[in-house]
Amino acid sequence: MLFNHTDETFNQKGFKLTSEFFFVFYEIKKNLSLYALRFSMKIYFAGSIRGGRHYADSYLEIIKHLEKYGEVLTEHVGDKNLAVDGEKQSDKYIHDRDLKWVNDADVIIAEVSTPSLGVGYEIGKVEGEKHVLCLYKQQKGKKLSAMIAGSTFISNKIYHSTKEAKNIIDEFFNGLIL
Repeated sequence: MLFNHTDETFNQKGFKLTSEFFFVFYEIKKNLSLYALRFSMKIYFAGSIRGGRHYADSYLEIIKHLEKYGEVLTEHVGDKNLAVDGEKQSDKYIHDRDLKWVNDADVIIAEVSTPSLGVGYEIGKVEGEKHVLCLYKQQKGKKLSAMIAGSTFISNKIYHSTKEAKNIIDEFFNGLIL
């Protein structure tokens, strides 16, 4: 018998297996699975483009930080050379490509400090179906949209610095159960 409720057991080859061995083996297997899952994860980062590029520098830092958790499908959002008129492709091309990425992603991370119809649309498409983290840099005299702030399916977090946003992201991924 390989599994029993005594403190020690022996496998078919006569090796002594203790409950401690099974616990350690289980923890190693669990951590390796989480490690493999994290690094095969697809992440959709959403941030304002046509709505304004006020936080483009933060986007780039956040994207670089997200890369330690998996493949960021939308690295271009952090491109400092990307202006408010957006990319050169057609609107239909961008719509179809971005929705494919949203659907392919395991998680959505959105920087929502600059109001953006596109970012709100992307979040709404997956609300309740995928893990969504919205980062909001609190600004005097401004409030996050009630459609984002009021959703029980979205993890909304206020941050004051990019360092704080990175810590929030780490907490989000550490608590993630897919």
